[in-house]
Amino acid sequence: ADKKKQKACEAFVNFMSRPDIVVRNMYYIGYTSVIAGGDDTRIFEYADWCYGAEEDEESELVDYSLDYFFSDNPDGKDYVITADIEQTKRQLFGQYPTEDVLNRASIMEYCGKDTMKDLNQMWINVRCYNPFR
Repeated sequence: ADKKKQKACEAFVNFMSRPDIVVRNMYYIGYTSVIAGGDDTRIFEYADWCYGAEEDEESELVDYSLDYFFSDNPDGKDYVITADIEQTKRQLFGQYPTEDVLNRASIMEYCGKDTMKDLNQMWINVRCYNPFR
């Protein structure tokens, strides 16, 4: 109901969604952003910098597609990282799972106060369970 606070919140979200800030945030916290960057390629370039193979690397290299993540980009570019094959089983895969893994994943949505209260209690029960009491 407070227009001033709403405007400040929207400005903050817009700021945090800027590709340059997304990259800085990813670097600081180590998480993958949900922002792909639109027509700005800095987020992909950062991922490639983090996980791509060096030019003189002698290990087995594979192409790792991130097209699914950057698919809304209008330039038609292929978003592929050439990486050490071991990297595709470690951090790169952890940060950017393959598209087939994401197709099997699910997203938790807000289900209302009563259901959320029940879910929270379930997690408390799991977290606090001690079979040795």
